[in-house]
Amino acid sequence: MDGASKGNLGIAAGGGVIRVDRREWIKGFSENFGQCMSVKAELRAALRGLKMAQDLGQRKVWFRADAMIVVGMLHGNGAWNPVHKPLIMQCKQLIVGERAATNLWRLPFRLLHTINYSSTSTATTASQNPTSEAANEPKRKKKKKNLFEVAQFLPNWGIGYHMAKAHWTNVSYEITKINLYKDGRHGKAWGLAYIDGLPAPAPKKISGVHKRCWKYIRNPKKLEAEPKPEPQAQAA
Repeated sequence: MDGASKGNLGIAAGGGVIRVDRREWIKGFSENFGQCMSVKAELRAALRGLKMAQDLGQRKVWFRADAMIVVGMLHGNGAWNPVHKPLIMQCKQLIVGERAATNLWRLPFRLLHTINYSSTSTATTASQNPTSEAANEPKRKKKKKNLFEVAQFLPNWGIGYHMAKAHWTNVSYEITKINLYKDGRHGKAWGLAYIDGLPAPAPKKISGVHKRCWKYIRNPKKLEAEPKPEPQAQAA
C-alpha cells in the first residue's frame, strides 16, 4: 500500500494491491484523498488496504509499505501527531480485532497502477495475472513511410542507397537524384532499377514515391550484366 501528496499539504491519493504468496494479483485500488498531508495519505491507504483484505476474508496478511513512520505508528513505536490517532486506531482494530496474523514491513514498493487524482475512487479485480496480460498485448505496428521519409535518415538523402516497396521481390531502386518540395516529405526521385540483381541500362523517374510502403534495402543483390558476344565475320 502507498499514499502520497503533491506538497505536504496538497492533493493526495493512494493505492495498493492484494496478492497471494505466489504474487498472483487478486484485487487493487486507487483512491483520491482530497487535501491532506503525506502521512495521512499513507495511513488512509493502509486503512483502505486492510479493509479490502478483511472483505476478501484474508486472515493472514503481510503488509508492505515504503513509509517507515507509518510502520512505526502501527507498531506503536515512537510519538506521533494526535491528529492521526483515529486512523491509527482503525488500522489497529482491523489488525487485532480480527485476530489477523499481520506482519508490518518497510520495503521499497512500486505502485502497479498510476495514481488517479479524479474525484471518485476506483476498485478493480482481475482473474488473470497482469504480467501475462501485458505479455499478450499486441505490439504496436510501425508507421509506414514514403520514399522521402525513409531517405531523410540516410546520408545525402539516400543517394547511392537502395530502396524498394514492401511488396516487391528482388526489385529495388538505387537512388540517383532527389528533388524535394518545401515540406521535406514530398518531391520527385530518380533511380537505377535493379531486377534480380541486374541493373537497368539507365536511371528513370520513380513512380509511387508518396505511397507509404517504402523501405531501405541494407544489402542489395547486385550482378554484373554479361557482355554481349561480338559477331564474328565469316570467311568468304
